[in-house]
Amino acid sequence: MDNKELTDIIRKAAQRKRKRLDFSAKGLLFLPSEIGHLHTLTQLDLSNNRLTSLPSEIGQLTNLTQLYIRANQLSGLPSEIGQLGNLTQLILSSNRLTSLPREIGQLKSLTELVLSGNRLTYLPSEIGDLMNLTQLILTGNHLTILPSDIGRLGKLTQLYLSRNRLKSVPSEIGKTEASDQSRSES
Repeated sequence: MDNKELTDIIRKAAQRKRKRLDFSAKGLLFLPSEIGHLHTLTQLDLSNNRLTSLPSEIGQLTNLTQLYIRANQLSGLPSEIGQLGNLTQLILSSNRLTSLPREIGQLKSLTELVLSGNRLTYLPSEIGDLMNLTQLILTGNHLTILPSDIGRLGKLTQLYLSRNRLKSVPSEIGKTEASDQSRSES
């Protein structure tokens, strides 16, 4: 899909006040800034493309509840991701993420965060601000340490840590509902 075609689709979707868009497996290399015009969008699927970054305008999609960006080539996220206050699901598996912006902690409605198959070496302490998070999947990263703030995730019921480089896990994890389900391998 070329840039003009993508921009036209986005403009038409904005005019029609679309709530869902599926751009999965379209060979996208980038998203145009016009993506920010989709104010009524609640679900966006960008999976299985070749995106290396997201435009800052992604933060204008304040009604978004589900964002799927698995199987791309993202190396980072814009800080504006923190403006998606209604987001409940953020699926970022199989990318090239090495870190997360601190603003990730502003996603207060988030219940599911999937980061498996990335290159994360650490998590920001703000991860502990995700008070509604029930599922955190970190399988297959390069994590060597977890912030103790993860223990503040009182609603967490599923925590997956396998295939990381963890030497230990914070004792604070034992305070979450996920303590019986967490998995760790060296």
